[in-house]
Amino acid sequence: MDKTVVKAFQILELLALDDGQTSVTKLAVKTGLQKSNVHRLLATLRALGYVQQGDSKLYEPTLRIWEMGQHVYGRLSIARAARPCLRRLVEETGESAHLAILDRSEIVYIDKVETANPVRAYTVIGGRAPAYCTASGKALLAYEPMDTVRAVAGNIRRLTPKTVADLKELTKELTRVRQQGYAIAAGEFRSNVAALAAPIQLATGKVIAVVGISGPLDRLRPRKIKSLASAVVGAAQTIARMMAAPR
Repeated sequence: MDKTVVKAFQILELLALDDGQTSVTKLAVKTGLQKSNVHRLLATLRALGYVQQGDSKLYEPTLRIWEMGQHVYGRLSIARAARPCLRRLVEETGESAHLAILDRSEIVYIDKVETANPVRAYTVIGGRAPAYCTASGKALLAYEPMDTVRAVAGNIRRLTPKTVADLKELTKELTRVRQQGYAIAAGEFRSNVAALAAPIQLATGKVIAVVGISGPLDRLRPRKIKSLASAVVGAAQTIARMMAAPR
């Protein structure tokens, strides 16, 4: 890989994920680069229109990154197709609904519809979470090759006492997902959140994404969350049919 390109993207990602403007010193510390190198890379990114400098001499990303992201998002036809199903799922379950895909060992939320309930689980479009301890992640991993599952299991970190511990435990859980057609995670990623997700599976058997719901653990107790499984599975099947239909 071209090291200069890698360094430039490291800086761009740090700027994009920071809550405010960022100093050269902070970027140098986080990347391990010399300040002179950071200055040079920032100058290039600024000339290309990806970075701007405020009056305080601090740096921040421009909207060009957002514009590019919107173009990519617009190509995700599944997000457009799934939106009505997500709204209906929120109405049926009373919980927030989301759409997610797998990216290596993580899930990425590509769309969501929030419940009107003020007490709810929090996710962000574009946000990521570990695949091994989320309902959406397990619903996706259950249909991945074993090599992928092993690679993910190699990075397992116990985030709560209920997080899966190892490959054996994860494999057992994924078998259960395939048998019942949906995945549940209760307090595995965040100790106070429960979620249920179902795979969006085409006729070929390929799983292209998952649809799921999430909410506070004290509201989504085992019996309650299982009672919502048919609604989530039904939404996943509807989206799969829509994706298979000629457009």
